[in-house]
Amino acid sequence: MRAVWRICGGLPLVVLISHQALAVDIPDIPPIQTSGALTYSFQGEKQADGRTSMQNTTTATVNPSTYIYEPWFATANGNFNYSWNTSSGESTAGSSSVTGGIALNILPQSEYATEFSATSFDRTVQRAEDSNDLSGYAIRLTSRLILPDDWHVQTRLSEDSSADSLGAGEVSHEYSLETVKRWTEDLLRVSLEHRDSLYSGGLLGTGVTNMDGMSVRHRSQPFESITTDGTSNYRITHYAQENFTEDATVMQGVSTAVWKPAEFKDITVNGAMRTFQQQSAVVRKGETTERAAQTAFGTLSTSYVFEPRLVGNLGLNAGYSSESSISTGTTSESLATTAISYGTSAGIDYSSPSEDWEGFQWSYFGGNGLDMGSNGDLGLVWSDQTRVGHSLSRSLDLWLVDGVVFSASQATGLGYNTQLGMQVPFTHAVNFTRSKRDGKGWNMWGLSASDNRSFGGTGGITYDLVNLQITQGYDPDRFSSVAAAITFQASRQVTATQDTGFVDSLSGNITYRERYVLGIENLNFSSDLSFNPPSVLASNRKRDFAGSAVSVSDDQPQGNVFGTQRWTNRLDHTVGQLRTSLIGRISHEAEGLNESLLFQISRRF
Repeated sequence: MRAVWRICGGLPLVVLISHQALAVDIPDIPPIQTSGALTYSFQGEKQADGRTSMQNTTTATVNPSTYIYEPWFATANGNFNYSWNTSSGESTAGSSSVTGGIALNILPQSEYATEFSATSFDRTVQRAEDSNDLSGYAIRLTSRLILPDDWHVQTRLSEDSSADSLGAGEVSHEYSLETVKRWTEDLLRVSLEHRDSLYSGGLLGTGVTNMDGMSVRHRSQPFESITTDGTSNYRITHYAQENFTEDATVMQGVSTAVWKPAEFKDITVNGAMRTFQQQSAVVRKGETTERAAQTAFGTLSTSYVFEPRLVGNLGLNAGYSSESSISTGTTSESLATTAISYGTSAGIDYSSPSEDWEGFQWSYFGGNGLDMGSNGDLGLVWSDQTRVGHSLSRSLDLWLVDGVVFSASQATGLGYNTQLGMQVPFTHAVNFTRSKRDGKGWNMWGLSASDNRSFGGTGGITYDLVNLQITQGYDPDRFSSVAAAITFQASRQVTATQDTGFVDSLSGNITYRERYVLGIENLNFSSDLSFNPPSVLASNRKRDFAGSAVSVSDDQPQGNVFGTQRWTNRLDHTVGQLRTSLIGRISHEAEGLNESLLFQISRRF
């Protein structure tokens, strides 16, 4: 008995020692979290000409994620997608797609985060007459470095490759480096980029493209009251294929400066300079064409606030542009143009505060603007315009409608232009708006009209515009709502040589929303009816439709007398991770009546 006890009594100790040994020798396996979705959809369509089509699509997506050693050391994320589609109609076709990839983020929470990702795909399209396979991969390597003294460096390397069974393929690379340095008020950003692509087969044959670029931006505040911002870009491109090559170099820069002295708060000075230079050479079938273009343009302007509502401004500008073209080969020619422009502008504007006048809020405004300059062969060109006007507004309570806000404005002026001569403009505008909620109902509407006329000079011009917007809504309860909106606009432009007549547009929609349909939780329904009829004011309407009062212009299709209408109904139901949708649409367009139905069910996990 003692022998048996010694043997059996020692078993628990042996088991305990063995378990501890296994716990030390076998590392813990990181947990793997998996998400994704399984979706099936069916879509059927019937077109106006009687053609029908059906499409079935099944998609499965799995996204696993985990970490290596510890989450701060490395995280891994995967993406796998499978899709199968069949369609039938004029022809039967089927397609399948398999995509898979993984992304590894090393030291994601550190100052040296690096991410590596690789993706592969394979797609197959099978038609009744042929089939085609497309496969490829994509590799990305991105790193971010946060160095001392607030330096940030980011690099990106990538390679993409694709090829199909018909012999067409493409391989492209991208390399970029970006460095950012920040100071208290300053910023320096330098970016370098390279792209290349080699393609073969297909409609374009065999070719290659290359691009190298550099961008520099420097924002600084050299003095307390001066801020500058400048950006420069440099890009070289090369494109070549059989019997054709093109090389181009582009340099451009934009610099701005703002001076707002603290001791003179009413004055602001702005300066800007833009430069552009481009050179290109195209070789096509032994003939070479070289082009060059240079542009430089600068402005300097200042504004001064004499009083809170009186502002004056003064500006200077100058520019230079040059273009040249040289062709050599079977036909040789040379073209060159140069233009120098300069000018000045000055103006002053005033707007008065609102005053109470017979129950109206009334204000007035005025100003003068002068522009003078020279541009190439046009010689000295100048224009001057003086304008004055006033506006008033008031809230009105009419007999049938209350809470209407009325506003109107009137303006006129006198101007002269060396090209157009004397101009006398007149502008009138009136506007009515209302927004109100009464219990469960609410409405918003607005009506505006404007008339703009200019007389004198080489010919007058008239532009009239009328705009009407009405929205009416009703919320029976917190789970349902109905709203209707309509918009109408008409405009007309008359010049010395043209009268457009009234050109109008009309559109509207009625929308109904309901949640918890029939008391079922997460069952939502929506219905939307939209319409866009043809013009109702066109002056060339000559004929009636089916003996009715509805008329159409000659340019309207016979079957589209009533314009375009669409009625869309949607039903969505969600139970946990399962979502079901049913969408039906009927549309009447120029070709006739079209119908479509979409059913989709998706299960997330």
